[in-house]
Amino acid sequence: IVSEKGIEVDPDKARAIIEMSPPRTEKEVRGFLGRVNYIARFISQLIDRCAPIFKLLRKNQPVEWNEECQISFDKIKQCLINPPILMPPIERKPFILYLTILEDSMGCMLGQLNETNNQERVIYYLSKKFTDYEASSIFTLGKNMLCLGVGHPTVKIVHAETYHPVNIQNRSYQVPT
Repeated sequence: IVSEKGIEVDPDKARAIIEMSPPRTEKEVRGFLGRVNYIARFISQLIDRCAPIFKLLRKNQPVEWNEECQISFDKIKQCLINPPILMPPIERKPFILYLTILEDSMGCMLGQLNETNNQERVIYYLSKKFTDYEASSIFTLGKNMLCLGVGHPTVKIVHAETYHPVNIQNRSYQVPT
């Protein structure tokens, strides 16, 4: 929902997730993840937060909801109780792209510095689960992995980056030289 404050998550969509019971079947797990994916840009590190729940969707594995899944489920709900308000980009101001690259996923936050109060404003959150090949190659690819980390969000937000310089911040993955 776009308002004078910024871009807010639809409260009905957030409430539907907050009021959900833990999924018990594969269909319910997929339904939960689909609802969460709909509002993914409001949740930082979503793929990492959902990792225990994604494990329930592995082939030839029964859906067994455990404590780890419940903790993940509760954390996602907690994110939606007071979700961030995303801000539209300010024209001709540089972006800041924060990258977190883990063994099997990556996340990023696109933001800008609000010069009036010197605080960063969140424009967009983005997460990606690596394919098996990407995950197995993360430490051998080195600089190429960082390129993947930069390339994925760039493709997703190319419309915004066209007129803005981007400052990339990477604090979680040391790029080998």
